Amino acid sequence: MQVFIDGAFYGEDDAKVSIFDHGFLYGNGVFTTLMAIDDMLCFVDDHLDRLFESARLVRIPIPWSRDQVRHWLYQTHERNLELAGRKRIRLNISRGVGPEITLEHGRYCRPVLSIIVSRYPQLAPEVAARGMSVCCIEAERVLPKAKSFNFLPSVLAYEEARERGYDDALFVDRHGEVTEATSGNVFCFLSGRLRTPARMMLEGVTRKHVLGLARASGLPVVEAALSRTELERADEMFVTGTTKPVVPVTRLDGRPVGRGRPGACTLALHDLLTREMVRRHTCAASATAAEDGLDAWSLWHTQGGAAVFPVPCRPS
Repeated sequence: MQVFIDGAFYGEDDAKVSIFDHGFLYGNGVFTTLMAIDDMLCFVDDHLDRLFESARLVRIPIPWSRDQVRHWLYQTHERNLELAGRKRIRLNISRGVGPEITLEHGRYCRPVLSIIVSRYPQLAPEVAARGMSVCCIEAERVLPKAKSFNFLPSVLAYEEARERGYDDALFVDRHGEVTEATSGNVFCFLSGRLRTPARMMLEGVTRKHVLGLARASGLPVVEAALSRTELERADEMFVTGTTKPVVPVTRLDGRPVGRGRPGACTLALHDLLTREMVRRHTCAASATAAEDGLDAWSLWHTQGGAAVFPVPCRPS
C-alpha cells in the first residue's frame, strides 16, 4: 500500500504524521471517503465539494487548488491498483503543526493533506440477508454539516449499539428528531412517501444521489423533520453511505420494520443507485469489468434486474 502525505508517497510502515498535529491533538481536521471499483472512482466531484466545504466550515484554509487535490487523488489510486476490486479511499485534511500545541496556535498551522487507499469493507453475509437492526440513541454531533475528525459521538453510539446486540445506531436529538446513523443517512418509506431528515445531519454524497434518483423515478420525497414516533411507523427503512450504499433496516429497537424483511422499494433504490454508478463512471474500455464489480457488490436480488416500485410503496 502507498500512502500520500503532503506531496510525497510512503509505504504503509513509513506513513506517519506528526504527534504535534492539531488533527491528532484536537480532532481538528476534515475528511471524505469515496469508493473505487478497479480503475473507476465514484462521485469524485461530489466528494471534493464536501471536503472543501467541510474545511470552510471548520475554518481550515486550503492551500491547494481543487485540481491539485484531484491529481493527487488519482495518483494515489493508481499507485494502489494491486488492490483489485472495490476500494475505500479516504482524503484527510488536518489542521497541521503550529508553533505551539496550544489551542490558540491553531490559526498558525500549515494544513496537511493525506490520502489512504484500503480494501472496501464487506457487509456481513447474515446482515445482507436479513437487513440491519438498529437502535435509537440520544446523541448529537458537533457541527454536523462538516465531516470532521471529531467522530467521538459516532464511535460511542456505535459501541453502545453493538454492546446491546444491534448492528448500528440512529441519533435522536434533544427535540426527539431522528437525524442520522453513526456513519450514514437514514431514510424510510411512510404512507407511500420517501422520508429523510433535513437538519442536524451530514448531507451525504450517497444521500444526494438516492434523492435525485427517487425524484426522477416519480417517488414522492419529503425532506423534513422525522420524529422517532414517525420512524416507528415506517413501512420500510434503510441507511446510506459510501461504505453502505443502500442497506435495508429491518428491525428498530428490537421491533420489526414493516414486515421485518428488506422492502421492495428499498431494493429498487439499491438497483437504481447501482445502475447510476455504472452509467456515470464507466468508460467504454472498463465497462464490463466495472459492471461485474457492481453486480458483485449488489447484495439483494431485484426483479429481473430492473427497478420496479410498488405504487404506493408499501411493505412487500
